[in-house]
Amino acid sequence: MIEDNKENKDYSLERGRATLIFSLKNEVGGLIKALKIFQEKHVNLLHIESRKSKRRNSEFEIFIDCDINREQLNDIFHLLKSHTNVLSVNPPDNFTVKEDGMETVPWFPKKISDLDHCANRVLMYGSELDADHPGFKDNVYRKRRKYFADLAMNYKQAYRFFHPSCGWLPITKRFFIRFSLSSLSLHSICETQFRSSLYPRARYLP
Repeated sequence: MIEDNKENKDYSLERGRATLIFSLKNEVGGLIKALKIFQEKHVNLLHIESRKSKRRNSEFEIFIDCDINREQLNDIFHLLKSHTNVLSVNPPDNFTVKEDGMETVPWFPKKISDLDHCANRVLMYGSELDADHPGFKDNVYRKRRKYFADLAMNYKQAYRFFHPSCGWLPITKRFFIRFSLSSLSLHSICETQFRSSLYPRARYLP
């Protein structure tokens, strides 16, 4: 019995990095009240972001990345529910789910929005180039590469992209990216070379 209690205690105190998303009404003191819950539970906040809610114009959403244990996460979840609208709770990757008759199962993304909290940890859309890269000294290329890298790294489910020519566009719709004249000229040369190599004209065929 003592060993079981010790195991349960160790299980509840297992620490990791968790993310929570909740929405608040746009009113004075709302965020302070929510953050006070984390302070009272002695949870270390690593990163905080806010954005306008896609559901209601009168609300905004808060994204919190924190270092937390199981017991704290459970307490904070129930406390936040009484003050906010909790949209998503993603436990640390090292947390496991214990079920009777089953092996412990590590957390994994179950829906597409879960990728918002783990994609940047495993996918690298590097905007920096190695010194031996052909485009290392091409400032125009590096600037454009960084633009696409930032889009990929900051992508969130249901976010919209800002296009200089078209404004804000939902990610669920197709949009086109304008190329400069120099880029079009280069693409034209590459296409011509590839076509001539891969698809020779009929008169050259036997």
